Amino acid sequence: MTDPVLTEKQIDRLFVRLGVTYGHIWWSQFPSDDFLNAAKKEWAITLGKFSNERLGKALKAAKDKYDLPPSLPQFVMLCKGKLNRSHDVFPLSQLPQCDPSIAREHLAKARAALKYS
Repeated sequence: MTDPVLTEKQIDRLFVRLGVTYGHIWWSQFPSDDFLNAAKKEWAITLGKFSNERLGKALKAAKDKYDLPPSLPQFVMLCKGKLNRSHDVFPLSQLPQCDPSIAREHLAKARAALKYS
C-alpha cells in the first residue's frame, strides 16, 4: 500500500493560497517550472497524510506566525500543531512537586561535582 499523496488540485490550491498570502516572496523560490513542479511533488508527498481541514488550519497558523513563507518542514510542524507551544506546556500547578530535601541533596552533589559551594 502506498502512502497518501495530495492530489494535483489540492497542491495547486495550497500553492496558490501561499502565493496570495506571501506574494512574490513565495513565487520567487521557484526559478523555473521544473523546480516548481519538483517542489509541488515533494509537498504533495509530504503533506498527503494530512486532511484538508488540518492543511487549512496550518495555512491559517502560517499567516498568523510567519512574515515569510514557511518551509516544508515548518509547514509540517504547523500541520501537526507543534509550533503552538501553549498546548504542549503544563501549568505549574499540574507538575509533580519534588521533595525539598531531595532537591537540596541533588544540588549539594552538583555543587560538589562542580567544586562550587
